[in-house]
Amino acid sequence: CVCSVAFAEEPSPGPDDVAYTVVGTEKTYYQTLDLLFAKITNDTKVVVFKDCPFSSAVSLTNAVEFSSESPGGSIIELSAGAGFQILENSSLKVRDLRFARACQGAAPFVISGGELEFGRNAKIGGLAMSGAGNAVRVDRGVFRMLEGSSIEDCTATTGCFGSGGAVYLGGAESRFEFYGGTISNCSSRNYGGAVYA
Repeated sequence: CVCSVAFAEEPSPGPDDVAYTVVGTEKTYYQTLDLLFAKITNDTKVVVFKDCPFSSAVSLTNAVEFSSESPGGSIIELSAGAGFQILENSSLKVRDLRFARACQGAAPFVISGGELEFGRNAKIGGLAMSGAGNAVRVDRGVFRMLEGSSIEDCTATTGCFGSGGAVYLGGAESRFEFYGGTISNCSSRNYGGAVYA
């Protein structure tokens, strides 16, 4: 008796795919980050393998690990309104990604009860914003920077606040935990060129 066993093939990326998710053991490829984040309903690993644009405003309610498998990392080009709101009991851990934006816009990371962690080679650079907290605004929750992360060349120069070129802490329930990394060349119109608390 000869028996044969068929194994399911692991999915492979199409020519237009830019990223994939891993939920449990299931891997799914996507052509845009906007579509990918619209589909997230569980704790998820998001892996980018190309530089790509991102134009959505996403409210996270789960734990997400967001990284790149490209040598040297990947660039995420943000549109004016793109970014992440990290809600109560959710988290976003970022590795090997650089967030950039050519136009003025809102803070790309707003923490509203959750946690944001920037780890190895996670970078925000060259952002201009109207209002408070150019790169990261913590209304309530925790922003954590680890060794190898950076925020650079960000400015908060217009709007009614114009404070916190890199990080804006909005109150007693807001925390910034700095374990390493760098903040450089950030400025604001009013207070806190790098960090406003």
